[in-house]
Amino acid sequence: MYSSIMATNNTYHVTYPVGMWETSTVDDMVEPFTYNRSVNYDSDQDQPLSKRSNYIEFKIGVGLINYLLPVIIVFGLIGNVLSLVIMLRRRMRTSSVCHYLAILAVTDSIVLVVSALKTWIRTWSGFELLHVSNFACKFLKFLFFYSAHFSAWLVVAMTTERVIAIWFPFKATTVCSKKRARIVTLCLAFLLLAVNCHVLITTKLVPDSNRPGKSVCTSEKDDYFICDIFPKINLAVYSLIPFVLLLLFNCSIVVALMCHRRFIESQHQSMKGHTGSIHSATYSANSQKLTLMLLTVSFVWIITTIPYTVYTLFPNHTVSDAREQAVNFLIRVICYLTMYVNHGINFYIYILTGKRFRRELTRIFCGHKQRRRMSSPQVKRKVHKTNSPLLENLIIEIGQNKKPTTDETPIK
Repeated sequence: MYSSIMATNNTYHVTYPVGMWETSTVDDMVEPFTYNRSVNYDSDQDQPLSKRSNYIEFKIGVGLINYLLPVIIVFGLIGNVLSLVIMLRRRMRTSSVCHYLAILAVTDSIVLVVSALKTWIRTWSGFELLHVSNFACKFLKFLFFYSAHFSAWLVVAMTTERVIAIWFPFKATTVCSKKRARIVTLCLAFLLLAVNCHVLITTKLVPDSNRPGKSVCTSEKDDYFICDIFPKINLAVYSLIPFVLLLLFNCSIVVALMCHRRFIESQHQSMKGHTGSIHSATYSANSQKLTLMLLTVSFVWIITTIPYTVYTLFPNHTVSDAREQAVNFLIRVICYLTMYVNHGINFYIYILTGKRFRRELTRIFCGHKQRRRMSSPQVKRKVHKTNSPLLENLIIEIGQNKKPTTDETPIK
């Protein structure tokens, strides 16, 4: 229930075993990725450790945990469930993008349940699910790390696919298929399993020296791999590597879209009266809508993980007085709440940027009253050549309306 405080000479060492995973105190609840971290407080200061609760920064941090965290959890879980339902609908599930988004909804929900929800319950009731049994300790920790890493790399996989579709459109129909998406997903699943499986062995319930008769879910204090190596691996896998890749890929996509826009503007006059070219341009516009949605998802991921990345890379673990302790606590709370936002916001991004997604959502709540009107005649495929290196060349003409669409862009 309380963080351990050990006095050595003139320094108090406040040890946070696993932060968010270990204790019931609001001070330790916001560090889901940290194992054995020590924070030093100089005893020369005239303000004791408990005085930090008197500062407004500490009170704001506690308020954010108590009242903002449940809002993130509720809206995040509702959005993820609806996203999963929509992505598994018949009109959507043929797309490789929807395959990634469906799995992303699952992994994001797991993070919100096994970390955010569990943490909020602990702060209000003092009940820690990790301490129920040794199995709960091992499995929940593993599930959290595995799901968080999986979510990050699913976003990377989707963005990579979009880069290929834009820069190499003639290979997109073969490379960016649902079969390939399944293969990529399986590869990520096994790779991340190898990265995190050690958690099932290295963590366990051990007696808490500061609370006789109580146990804590952690690793051995002298475990060099867990205390020093794995935090660096976790930072790289969850944040640093995906951050760099997404930044590079997004810049590449933006450059491609700018080049494409210039090409369309230069060819606008010549396309007038040319039906095939008009259809190609219309299809390209629909494809760009999907690209915009995926760009938004990846940029939001970057923005919401920056605080955690910066805080982890440049931690302020040595604080001299109660005011600094309170400020450090508030910063830590904000960093990890923004991380939780990352795992609960995608549904609302889809609504804002995906017209087809909004249609499917409307069908779920409004029934199928317009099924007859929305039914379309037999599909006939035609291939049109284009001079643009950034235009996909597969056009689908539907009936007499001739509205282009494709299985690879179900969200537009």
